[in-house]
Amino acid sequence: MMNIEPLEKKEDFGLVDLLKLAYTSRLIIFIITIFTVLSGLTYWTISDEVWKGSIKVTNISSSLFNNYSDLITYNEYFKIVNPDTPNSGYLRDLFIEEVSDREKLLEVLSRVNGFNKDSALSDREFQKKMKVLANNFTLYSPIVSAADIQVTKRAYQPFWLIEYESNNRDEIAQVISEILNKANDNLNVYLTKLFKQTVKDLSDENEKNIKNSKTSLENAIKDYEFSISVRLAFLEEQATIARLLNVENSLPFYPTNDSSFSKGSPYIDPLAFNFSNDTSQYFRNGYKAIEKEIELITNRQDHNLFVPNITIYKSKIRELEQKSLVEDMKKAYNKTPINSADFIAATYDIGSLEIEKISTGLFVILFFSLVVGILLSIFFILLQFLYINILK
Repeated sequence: MMNIEPLEKKEDFGLVDLLKLAYTSRLIIFIITIFTVLSGLTYWTISDEVWKGSIKVTNISSSLFNNYSDLITYNEYFKIVNPDTPNSGYLRDLFIEEVSDREKLLEVLSRVNGFNKDSALSDREFQKKMKVLANNFTLYSPIVSAADIQVTKRAYQPFWLIEYESNNRDEIAQVISEILNKANDNLNVYLTKLFKQTVKDLSDENEKNIKNSKTSLENAIKDYEFSISVRLAFLEEQATIARLLNVENSLPFYPTNDSSFSKGSPYIDPLAFNFSNDTSQYFRNGYKAIEKEIELITNRQDHNLFVPNITIYKSKIRELEQKSLVEDMKKAYNKTPINSADFIAATYDIGSLEIEKISTGLFVILFFSLVVGILLSIFFILLQFLYINILK
């Protein structure tokens, strides 16, 4: 240790004394500074490089989106666009949902990094590594409004931005490429299954409606047949009454004041018979007319023709059976790239992936090491001076 001569009095301590102390302790300053610089250099040598890759995700082009124009007609049943903003952005948003699926993301990351739950890693180690890897993946939403810019403190960005950090530069392109391609494939499979389920549901619903309409028609026919049986029973009863009263032809209810009406003409006197003007007096039509009506009803070749609203029932059934909604949807669907290798939900170019080194450079580390070394040296000298001249 350097010998530092003590000051005679505390009051004599000043800037000159500090400078003298720094000069006499220059070796200590040099050693500490060299030590911190070497430590910084060692850290820079052994520390892993950190790289960051970023890629833009935008809507598909208008030419590609035109393939969905016919299918958009059936958006009520199979949603392929946002009704409020009918453009390809809805496909891109579905794609982003797949990209942001954490389980699928971890599956890709673990596969690329060469380990999984079945490896020698414990559950705790596996979860820890998964958390670290997932934190390296960042998804930034578009920034298009002034409010978004103010809240996020980010610049205008009319696209989704994906970033991934890694110590392995070559791994970045592999991870991002696999995540995006996997998301596109998953969305393709999802839309394919969704359409098949939609078609099945529509077909089942149409079959159900046809069945219900046929049931309604059958019930209408049964109701008509029952009403006819009731009608025939009523007519037979009225015919019997007419014969008992010897009412062969139709009679008026009351005598009239018409000059053509003669006193000897047959009529039903309401005073003699307590009748009212309702269906119970149907026998006044005479048994000939009633029996003829019974004959006509009985001899009908097709009773269904007389079922009330039968035309409406049959028209509805025919309309449902001829409904071409499902077939038309299938034709429109087949014009799209869904369920094919040409399906693209969003635009991204792996070839345009931007990769940059974000680890701290050597110059920065050496500079801070030098500053820290000087500060530590000064701190050490001050402690030494305090011990010798004040505390001792």
